[in-house]
Amino acid sequence: MYGLPVSDNKRRSAGPGAVGTTRRSRAVMPQRHKPGEFSYLPLEPGSCKLDTFVQFLQRVKHGLETTGQSGEAAIAEELAAYLMLHHEEEETADTDLNPMFAVAAAYLAVLTTISAIDEASAAQALALRLVSLGHELPRRGGDTRGWKRLLLWRNRLERQQLPPTMTDIYRRALEFARQDLERLNVDAALEHVMRRHGRRAGDKSE
Repeated sequence: MYGLPVSDNKRRSAGPGAVGTTRRSRAVMPQRHKPGEFSYLPLEPGSCKLDTFVQFLQRVKHGLETTGQSGEAAIAEELAAYLMLHHEEEETADTDLNPMFAVAAAYLAVLTTISAIDEASAAQALALRLVSLGHELPRRGGDTRGWKRLLLWRNRLERQQLPPTMTDIYRRALEFARQDLERLNVDAALEHVMRRHGRRAGDKSE
């Protein structure tokens, strides 16, 4: 009947706006009357909620691809990749708070100022030294070159994007590095700094 309110359920279900919504719902939700059109596999248990979200998005992507909706599938894939990257950054955040990196940054500063060595060469020499002694290099930074990630770690330190503890270790290590430019004895420098700092060299906690 003409003039019925928009809230009428029967008329709303037949309206043009509802058609589009119904079509979208079929694309992202399993329909009981069409079980073969879109179905989810059971979620595997994850170590945290982010893992569960990523697994769910991967299944959404698969379902969208089977229905020929490549654009929506690409969005689901990008979102899953973003969540995974965020998760990896959280996992590596603590490992990058390594006092040895602060010591290396101190040697880097001394080498580039007193010895007049260019930054890239100094970072490469320090990276090789750390690896040869069994130390890891920073994991964050988005660069495949370890020496470059070491420079990026130093940049974060200069911008005060790291805890004050790292800055304190860096300043204490400068004193030692000025007397040890030729040998690059970073292990001894770390031991010296941590002893003065009242901590053991292997302690990476704040």
